[in-house]
Amino acid sequence: MSRSPGTCNLEFLRKLIQHNCWEDGRVWQLAIAPLSDAQFVQAVPFGAGSIQRECWQIIETERKCLRSVRGDAQNSAREIPDAPDRALMRGQWRALHGEWRQFAKELDADLLVSACRFPAEGGEAELLAWQLIINVIYQGSTHRSNIMRMVAAVHEPAQFDLSLMQYLTGVFR
Repeated sequence: MSRSPGTCNLEFLRKLIQHNCWEDGRVWQLAIAPLSDAQFVQAVPFGAGSIQRECWQIIETERKCLRSVRGDAQNSAREIPDAPDRALMRGQWRALHGEWRQFAKELDADLLVSACRFPAEGGEAELLAWQLIINVIYQGSTHRSNIMRMVAAVHEPAQFDLSLMQYLTGVFR
């Protein structure tokens, strides 16, 4: 938020979007890429049930929210394939991050407070664009934390911090 009451700091929301994309890529590179295919799909008793499904859930949440913010009526989630190619999944995630980065550049004060409709349990819901953006960022943090816990259950994970503050201060960039 800006120092002026009632106005939003667009630049900070852009940084949050960039951080979300950057952190997703970092978790993939440092924690997910070293896994075997068997470890990637191995069942775990929490989160979405496997690292693969957790990644798919992040992709679909980010895709659905971006479409809603842009006013795209096609918000239906896609079913996870039985045996998705991990490289294809990573490619989809990278492309989606490119869309989010472009959206961040286009973001303006009017769009930020525009109403967005999206599918929800029992029908459709409506939130403001900034609320959906914050949801993506919050959900991303939650899912990345789940992924780190899942990786620890199937493989010796890389040791690194997930930290917005360290990103904002340039420690990792």
